[in-house]
Amino acid sequence: MFKLSEKYSSSKLQTAVEEFAALPSLDLPRLAVRVSRAAESAIRGGHPWVYSNSVSSVKGEEHTGQLAIIFDKKNRFLAVGLYDSESPLRIRVLHVGKSMMIDRDFFDRRIEECIDRRKGFFDGTTTGHRWIHGESDNFPGLVVDRYSTTLVIKIYTAAWLPYLSTVVDLLRTKLSPESAVLRLSRNIMEACAEHGLADGQQLFGPTIDGPLIFQEDFLVNPL
Repeated sequence: MFKLSEKYSSSKLQTAVEEFAALPSLDLPRLAVRVSRAAESAIRGGHPWVYSNSVSSVKGEEHTGQLAIIFDKKNRFLAVGLYDSESPLRIRVLHVGKSMMIDRDFFDRRIEECIDRRKGFFDGTTTGHRWIHGESDNFPGLVVDRYSTTLVIKIYTAAWLPYLSTVVDLLRTKLSPESAVLRLSRNIMEACAEHGLADGQQLFGPTIDGPLIFQEDFLVNPL
């Protein structure tokens, strides 16, 4: 059972229904970033984070939510990630390898990969599980859980804000939940409040006014 706190079930629950508050634009200018040799190696090895002390140079005016294009020491495209100007975890890597457009289609493919990865793991009685598991599913800093017919979407960096409405719309289309709730890491609540977003805000669907009951199944090897 997932139980909404009194904060969420009160009459003061904020409901966005069909639209979001004014979020940062998807058209923020991109940053050209270079990192240390150690960070280059870590990125090529699949590490999803770049810390601020590994960033050697940034070209462009820095804002949280921008796409950071990371170039290697030979000025070749290395990776692209979400830039967080307020965090020591400065870049959360979305893609490594060949240059790729980060747009709605990109996130569409990524969510499909998450869905495909879980095929065969749940039977018809399972109504609670994790759809997107952050870095493990190539969505660094974003987690999506299913509680019955409700999705709970948690973000750990404000760098997701420009892409949040796109991700929520895709999840709504692909998973057909009745409702969704936004959860925010404590360290980004103030930044999100500037855009009208609050921890526990309901994004769409009928108002949730009580506990949600769900069922999980586990596969274990006792030997």
